[in-house]
Amino acid sequence: MNTNRRLKKDFALLKKYIFDNYEDDDAILFPSCKEEESFDSAFLDMKNFTILMKGPVDSPYENGLFEFQTVIPDKFPIVPPKVKCKTEIYHPNINSSFVCVETLNSGWSPSLGLTQLFMSIYAVMFAPHGSENKKP
Repeated sequence: MNTNRRLKKDFALLKKYIFDNYEDDDAILFPSCKEEESFDSAFLDMKNFTILMKGPVDSPYENGLFEFQTVIPDKFPIVPPKVKCKTEIYHPNINSSFVCVETLNSGWSPSLGLTQLFMSIYAVMFAPHGSENKKP
């Protein structure tokens, strides 16, 4: 499957997941839109886009809004996306240079999709992983 077809499939699954599981008050705002109609326009460039996440409830990031820049390589899904946090954050696994989660490193598999990737980032925001801590 070529990269563009795979991305279209991943975006369709991500869209379904978001609108089936999250409302305006929930923790994840994938992407920076509120209405289903604007979801597609937010991803006009499928290889370079921004995702917004609210900080997880009951975490130090609870009232924050975090912007993650995502770049999809030409060899996706063989090669994982590159994700950087554009919002200043003090977190052992996340900074402006990298997001250190297993699904972006040794745990990446072509069978994983964008939904699993962003859910793993959300999970590490709630519970940092010392074993993946590579922050200088």
